[in-house]
Amino acid sequence: MPTLDLERPQAPLGQLRYRCGACGEIHRGLPDVSFAAPLAYYALPQHERLARAVLSRDACVLDDRDYFLRARLSVPVEGTAQRFGWLVWCLVGESEFWPHWQARHDAVEGTRRVAGALANRLPGFPDTIGLSGQLEAEGGGRLPVLRLEACPHPLAMAQDHGLAGTEALGFAQEAGARLVIG
Repeated sequence: MPTLDLERPQAPLGQLRYRCGACGEIHRGLPDVSFAAPLAYYALPQHERLARAVLSRDACVLDDRDYFLRARLSVPVEGTAQRFGWLVWCLVGESEFWPHWQARHDAVEGTRRVAGALANRLPGFPDTIGLSGQLEAEGGGRLPVLRLEACPHPLAMAQDHGLAGTEALGFAQEAGARLVIG
């Protein structure tokens, strides 16, 4: 199976495939780039993490004072119906953390919004730590969606206007995704 050459794209994005790191299955299109934890988690000395942090797949608490939720931040890919995404962490207030986390795990559908700040640095963009936005939880086990506030930051602008296909491919490959055609 040929790999994709960014200098000479050989196929539409819809013909790309990748092996998912979470489930091991082959999927079509572009993968989401995933962050395992908020950046602040890695700032803790490794030998202190067990005592000072609680980290699950979609929630993190540091020192019983900093509360993080995982969310999907996506941007449209220009000229396609596809979106490219990152699974990121957002700092939220304690009073919003527990109800929002519970809403994520409820089987009941319905939207819940909470303010948050991006807690990861996305490669390829100026510093993204602290970019403000709204997390929208829809329940039913899905990750909340992060919608950044309008601002002149390139990531917020990309969420409104899109990325070129080659940019999205570059982000995926920079994160280690092995994209194949066919």
